[in-house]
Amino acid sequence: MTACILSVTSQSKRPVLAALDYHRGLIFINTEERSAGEKALVAREHKRATGYLEESEGLYHVYKGAGRGPPIPDAFNPEEMSDEDRWKMIDNLHTHTLFYLAQVYGLLQLKDKSAEYCRMTLKRQLLNKDVNKVTWATDCMNLSQYYASIAAFPQAHHCLTAAEEMLAKESASRDAGGAEEEGLQRTQAELAYVYAYLRWLWGNFYLEALKVSVERYVETDSEVPESTELGEDLLANQLAGTNFFDQLDLSPKRPQVPSQYAQSYEEAQRLFLEGLSCLERAKKFFPIDGFVSDH
Repeated sequence: MTACILSVTSQSKRPVLAALDYHRGLIFINTEERSAGEKALVAREHKRATGYLEESEGLYHVYKGAGRGPPIPDAFNPEEMSDEDRWKMIDNLHTHTLFYLAQVYGLLQLKDKSAEYCRMTLKRQLLNKDVNKVTWATDCMNLSQYYASIAAFPQAHHCLTAAEEMLAKESASRDAGGAEEEGLQRTQAELAYVYAYLRWLWGNFYLEALKVSVERYVETDSEVPESTELGEDLLANQLAGTNFFDQLDLSPKRPQVPSQYAQSYEEAQRLFLEGLSCLERAKKFFPIDGFVSDH
């Protein structure tokens, strides 16, 4: 390549050098060199990584808001990708940025921001028809634990409901897929484990709700009202604004925690029995022989 450059006139050197830089750039991309943000993450330089990632997030919003066409990743072959594919590439990169920000905020102990970026990542991943449903459900289940830990029970309930819906979709697709017997057994075992984990989380969710209900009752030092049954309209209003994943058609199938927590024996009993049922079903999957901690 150098001999070719030396043999051309000075006037034609610039486009040749530009072509050389272009091919060097392709080599850089194709060898999957880490970005500056990724390198900072690997080096555990979390604050520096946050700066790069936040800058990337800002650039995405500025570009999208400018009303321009999609960027052209290959200037020498502009027709190689359609506009739709170019936007998809950029949107996927932005989703990865949000994912990394969720991780780095967590490492910086910014739990609220980490949870919000995790939620944003999960929502955007639903736009990808090839999303791994089991991984998505597991991440959503883990997000529910954060909401339960801060007594945000409608949000936690919504996340667990969404995870259960995704696992049901995955189970249905595997049943219809006709995979080879060995592979099917392996994937069914994986799915059974995740379902057991989900049931354990549902049980923990209801136990945490009961614990908070008792604490709030003791704090207020008030008498238990005769009845605080919640109607469907009130439950719907309680969950307003928590439809994180509107791409999914979700209808709650399990008891929801009242907005003022359990204030009567009947309300507490409903939560207790549902939590107990979930834990009993999870325990069947985790026998004490081999799963001591989980059991």
